[in-house]
Amino acid sequence: WTDDEMSRATVTAITGGTLNGQDGTVNSWWTNLYKGIARANTILANLEENKAQLPQATIDKYAGEAKFVRAAHYARLITYWGDVIYYTNILDLEESFTLSKTDKKTILKAIYDDYDFAASKLPLSYGSTSNLRATKGAALAMKARVALFYGDWAVARDAAKACMDLGVYELYPDYATLFLSKTKNPKELIFGIARSTLLNVTISDTKNWISRLSGGWGGVSAPSWQLLCSYLCTDGLPIDESPLFDPRNPFKNRDPRCTASIVE
Repeated sequence: WTDDEMSRATVTAITGGTLNGQDGTVNSWWTNLYKGIARANTILANLEENKAQLPQATIDKYAGEAKFVRAAHYARLITYWGDVIYYTNILDLEESFTLSKTDKKTILKAIYDDYDFAASKLPLSYGSTSNLRATKGAALAMKARVALFYGDWAVARDAAKACMDLGVYELYPDYATLFLSKTKNPKELIFGIARSTLLNVTISDTKNWISRLSGGWGGVSAPSWQLLCSYLCTDGLPIDESPLFDPRNPFKNRDPRCTASIVE
């Protein structure tokens, strides 16, 4: 599923070249993305119908969060499937059979609009759990992320600059300890999904990801050659261009994140 690691355990549908629309993961992504979109559209429709009963601040927060989710889901859909069904209302069964696909460029524009709306309505922070919920900064950062993927450089630049100018986020000073459990909610994290045993949000089969030297069996934790080669040398050049690279000592004169991420 990635260029950064390899599985020792088995051939996957991707490495075996058998991935298709009947694959369980593909089917689950499609189903759950549209389930999330339907829920977001339902929230937005009900907010519109109950404006008189709800405080404006509540309407703004829920509408911002709903459009944030809808944008993220449509962004993933067009990334994997291209042109897809696009709708923003509550569909009944009969109407659903009449819809045809929308050009992904049109959907991308709608994604940008949803993120802009979310950024205009969501708060700057929720306090200590700010990066676990959609915020103004998260909407801008996610907009920049999808714009980068589609090569909309000006859109990505402006959204990223707007996020930086909020003054809320900063790079964590020590990359080697950034991902340790004791480093909770650093200012570098803009939006994250927290692991929680209470909510059953965990990494399954954790021994599969742990080195055999540490009590695991490391079935899918072997870093790929592509990952090892992707880190630049200290002169800023890739390994095939830098005179500093020594293939007999590949961790020497490299970006320090290389040895912080991969055990020598």
